[in-house]
Amino acid sequence: MKTAKIGIVMGSRSDLSIMKKGMERLDAMEVPYELIIASAHRTPERLQTWVRDAEKRGIEVIVAGAGGAAHLPGVIASQTLLPVIAAPLDTTHLRGVDALYSIVQMPAGIPVASVGINNTENAVLLAVHILATKYPELRTKLRQYRRDMAQKIAEQNENLREEMPAARLQTAKGKTSPKKSKERRLSRIEEDFERYSQTLMNEMAARAEQDETARTQKRDTTPTSVPIEEKEEPAPASEKRPKPQILKVDPERPDPVAIEEAMTVLLNGGIVAFPTDTVYGIGTDATNPSAVKKLYEIKQRSPDKAIPVLIHNLKILGAMVKTIPPAIQPILEAFWPGSITIVFQKHLNTLRAVSSEETLGVRIPNSMISLGLISMVCRPVATTSANISGQVPATTAQQVQNYFGDQIDLILDGGPTPGVAVSTVLSAAAEPFEILREGDITREKLRTLLGDKLKS
Repeated sequence: MKTAKIGIVMGSRSDLSIMKKGMERLDAMEVPYELIIASAHRTPERLQTWVRDAEKRGIEVIVAGAGGAAHLPGVIASQTLLPVIAAPLDTTHLRGVDALYSIVQMPAGIPVASVGINNTENAVLLAVHILATKYPELRTKLRQYRRDMAQKIAEQNENLREEMPAARLQTAKGKTSPKKSKERRLSRIEEDFERYSQTLMNEMAARAEQDETARTQKRDTTPTSVPIEEKEEPAPASEKRPKPQILKVDPERPDPVAIEEAMTVLLNGGIVAFPTDTVYGIGTDATNPSAVKKLYEIKQRSPDKAIPVLIHNLKILGAMVKTIPPAIQPILEAFWPGSITIVFQKHLNTLRAVSSEETLGVRIPNSMISLGLISMVCRPVATTSANISGQVPATTAQQVQNYFGDQIDLILDGGPTPGVAVSTVLSAAAEPFEILREGDITREKLRTLLGDKLKS
């Protein structure tokens, strides 16, 4: 990221000593930002001008330090639609409590996010998290930051074990045993994917840096006396290749180059075919209405028939649906990642392109290729089986090409899929839950976990 997407505002030069910790975190992560001192009371015109022009300059998130009267974040939020994050500062005899109370009591319609008093590092990190939903390179930086934190804790534990051997956590048999967290329920597939995803992110970042270095060196060494028309570059591979391009990938450890290319296709509104844990699917960015429309057209699917979305973790699920019924938790724990699509209630305006109703079908697939791609895209992927509506789903890349020809942009060839039945579809929009389509996971398996919560 070359240009500043985060704007930091302080009401006074005296706030700088506290704001520095947040700025130092951005510097360490090499995230550009811009900084201004502008008071809501003493220099209102200067503040209004900066806020008005911030979005034009490319600013996408604003962090406002608030001490004293603490009106600065609210005044900014009232003048822009950009997200505003406030950092209450301890600069008065009330130790920042007055600033915190002022910030969290904004009137309805003028939202301001807030962090703890003086926690400017969390304020800027929240800004980076917001931007990371759009910029994959920031997601890479955040993952590295989390790994660095985990490494520090590991080092502290190692030091503690050396200093205090008696403090080691013991099992009944006297062996050191780490406590397993319930949040790691997704077991081996999630752990394997997390390791793979981190490797993938690192390789993508390194390759991007190498490409940028190569481009810089080429510019520096190109003779200025040679006319540009005599230095004609070869056409990009994407323009010369026939469509659809087929990239072979290892289903257990997909090539980062292939995953990155598929990610680029999806983010540009294209259609990608890829293997899942059941059959091949064709998918596109669920947040892109025109891309979803194209998916409906090539599938020849009725517009009133919703398309499910694939995600890669439960955090995204919570952001998309109204509620996750407690009674459905045993199904999530037993079969996700896996071949069951669950229909939840959603807000009417959420992902309307894939579902115009108040429900949404969601699945976490048990496939490294699928998970790697969805994670890189950083948004839900609208996915349907790779076949013309009414025909048999494709289980190989060649079958996908036979169905769609050049109507799709890219095929990730991970070899034949297991060829099991399509995913089971279970509606959790109301109790008792209802099986809308019985597939790989049978009614008997669901009944064992749900009991009378499953409709007969």
